[in-house]
Amino acid sequence: MARSYLTPTALPANPASTLHVATKQYADALDPVNLVGADDVFAYYYSNAAQTGANNTDAWISFGGSQDTNALITQTTASPGHKFTLGTTGIWAVTVSARWVSGGGTGERYLGLWSDVSGSEDVIQAWGGVGASGSPTTMTVSLVGKFTSGNYVTGRVYQASGGNLDLENGWSHILISLVRKLT
Repeated sequence: MARSYLTPTALPANPASTLHVATKQYADALDPVNLVGADDVFAYYYSNAAQTGANNTDAWISFGGSQDTNALITQTTASPGHKFTLGTTGIWAVTVSARWVSGGGTGERYLGLWSDVSGSEDVIQAWGGVGASGSPTTMTVSLVGKFTSGNYVTGRVYQASGGNLDLENGWSHILISLVRKLT
């Protein structure tokens, strides 16, 4: 039986697993956006300052730097991180990554991809696990889905280590690309 790529599969049970994210150079080499006629709509933003996640608190990730931007993806400041408003209806691919620094004890570490696609703000994809004391924890969440013009996406983190825990500077990033425009 052939594998269906439309059927979701479970993520690995090992929270220490690292999922690798396509870079701009990798995306350019494959050029998947132009193959489906999406007019090369692509944006890549990253953290450029340390950020602290308070214990037992959802925190928006701040993406202060950019490598590639596009007029159809608008970055705005929100609660004190950033969100990205999508300027056309279509199938979008979104990947967000974050890395917790080493230390901070054990306890839950979480990364969520949030959106208002359902009409209210909600998590649409998440990855979580237990951090190992003394080891950094990297998490990546990806989603390909239909978004309406004006919907936004953002990354948020949560941790329950018993105290504040920092995200490593430069490790958090969000990659957004339009796969196909819908009319």
